[in-house]
Amino acid sequence: MAKWVAGQSGNPNGRPRRGRTVAELARAIARERVQFDDGAEQATYSRVERLVRILFTLALDGNLAAARLLIEYMDGKPVEVVQASVEGRVRTLSGDDMAALLGGAVARVGEWRLAARGAAGGLAGLLGEGQSVGDEADDDPGAA
Repeated sequence: MAKWVAGQSGNPNGRPRRGRTVAELARAIARERVQFDDGAEQATYSRVERLVRILFTLALDGNLAAARLLIEYMDGKPVEVVQASVEGRVRTLSGDDMAALLGGAVARVGEWRLAARGAAGGLAGLLGEGQSVGDEADDDPGAA
């Protein structure tokens, strides 16, 4: 087998180009302007504009799925509120609240792993005297 020559690529043509993805093709087709004629209406729209017009027609004719889809894209989905009870404490949480709590929990687990790996005291050094994994200090005693 020959050695590589300094300054010369082992793959002079480079990586072959990938084909366009389905999403890229769909976006390109959606932007195409096309003449539409449905008897009552003749006009030139992009395909995506025509699709939205059809969704509005369906929604106004009573199609709840079309109406829901349009409303969700125009105004966003409503915020879901969840009530959770842990050891008798009930808290009302929005999606953002839950995401923040989960992010904190993931960070805490990462800290525990680091402490278990590197610190001589292991988890006891991180958690403090008399605490074990799963015990939490009540950060806000007034919250219920």
